[in-house]
Amino acid sequence: MAAQEGRQNAAAAAAEAAKDQAGRVIEQGRDIAASAIQQGTEHARQAGEAARTAATAGAKAATQSGSAFAEGVEDIAQAWSTYAGEVMRRTTEASRSMLQTRSPADMLSIQAELMRSHLEAFLSHSSRVAEITSRMAMRSLNAITTAGKETTGGGRGG
Repeated sequence: MAAQEGRQNAAAAAAEAAKDQAGRVIEQGRDIAASAIQQGTEHARQAGEAARTAATAGAKAATQSGSAFAEGVEDIAQAWSTYAGEVMRRTTEASRSMLQTRSPADMLSIQAELMRSHLEAFLSHSSRVAEITSRMAMRSLNAITTAGKETTGGGRGG
């Protein structure tokens, strides 16, 4: 009987130990699950922040690029308008001079000077338009590059 009682006590102790062990395993499982959920939540938050940053930088780049383009178009329109005004003024002056000429040689001289001045004005304004176009492209590219750096963290010293 004592042997049987000893076996029952040993079985009860083993059962208690197994119960304690199972409780510790369950507790560890809960801790691991909670940690995984917390890490997953943090990764999701970071991904959301990265997406927000990228969207904000993209919108900013689009706005800056569009602004640079609009300013460039305005400058180009102004340059061609100035060119047209100069051509009209020179043509008017040449026409008045031709009306006062006394010989065909003088008229040809005035026409040659008018053509030379028109060509110089065209080349000058074409060069100005090329400069504006280059500046416009660089400003747009800089806005996009800056947005890319901000999106990847390069703009924040990272």
